Amino acid sequence: MKTNKYLLIALAAMVCAAFSAEAVVNIQNVGAGARSMALGNSFVAVADNPDAVFENPAGLMQIEKKQIAVTNVSLFFGGIEG
Repeated sequence: MKTNKYLLIALAAMVCAAFSAEAVVNIQNVGAGARSMALGNSFVAVADNPDAVFENPAGLMQIEKKQIAVTNVSLFFGGIEG
């Protein structure tokens, strides 16, 4: 009986830890454009569109015309991936 109690407590602790770890990881996922994701998030050198604000804000100076970027961000619950 004691073994079952300890097993249940350990299982509950692992479930709680898994949910809290997901919340910590996903809070930093603010998103970026498809181009920067296709480049493996190495968008610093070619930041020439409005998504540069996420990778390299100084790259906004390379924008030659007015542009707009729309991003859907799900900070909690992982969005489509989770």
